[in-house]
Amino acid sequence: MSRYEWEKGSVLIPSTEWAAFRHHIVEAYNDYQERKYKAAVRLWEKIRQRHYKAKDADFGPVRDLWTNLPTPKGMNYWEATRAIFREDHGRPLKPRKKDFPTLPKTTTTKVPVGCEASIRFDVDNRKVYWNVPENNHAREHAWRHPVAQAFSRALNSVRWTRKSGGYFVGNDEYNEDSSSIGGSGNYVTMTFGPSGEKARQPVTHYW
Repeated sequence: MSRYEWEKGSVLIPSTEWAAFRHHIVEAYNDYQERKYKAAVRLWEKIRQRHYKAKDADFGPVRDLWTNLPTPKGMNYWEATRAIFREDHGRPLKPRKKDFPTLPKTTTTKVPVGCEASIRFDVDNRKVYWNVPENNHAREHAWRHPVAQAFSRALNSVRWTRKSGGYFVGNDEYNEDSSSIGGSGNYVTMTFGPSGEKARQPVTHYW
């Protein structure tokens, strides 16, 4: 069933946790890129053994090989074939490391998560931003990604201090269609640390 949804927010990380937190996420991304590279090499080896050409990537035989290979969760079939049948070559070429680039551990400010979601680091303020643009099952798909799962583990292992933390907000097509009192508004999807808990507290209106 269709469910168009989005999610975004920011979290303040304690100074004592910041370096390890960011390192964990960048390391997870680089490990994922390495696993994708190895999967593409395995596919290339199978293609070479069977003497397949670029045309076979579009019409079945290569896709069948891919289906039967162990591949990293979330890796797109076309990521592998673009690295193998590149630059208009009809014959398969061995994938290159640069086809699956890694990120620098100390200067990275943005980590892609799949095709659309992203993690951004604000180094000066020790904040991390999470963004999932609206799409069908967008939040669901984003959190299944290995890098997002590493992000989740990193957030859940932080030793929070009094003023740290934050929250994510989101919305979806079913909530937006609500016509009840208080319905259709954005809602808190996740909270972290003391600052996040405050976001869940009901707002008192005086009028």
